[in-house]
Amino acid sequence: MIGMRNKIVHDYERISKEVLYMVINENLSDFDIAIDDIKRNMK
Repeated sequence: MIGMRNKIVHDYERISKEVLYMVINENLSDFDIAIDDIKRNMK
């Protein structure tokens, strides 16, 4: 996701909507894991 963030910020004109959609759909679980970790550490 970090690499995709860099492409979006620095090379956004070349990213197709299809590729962006695919990357988001395949990597959303990374956010779920991070959110769970944050919640565990807040307790």
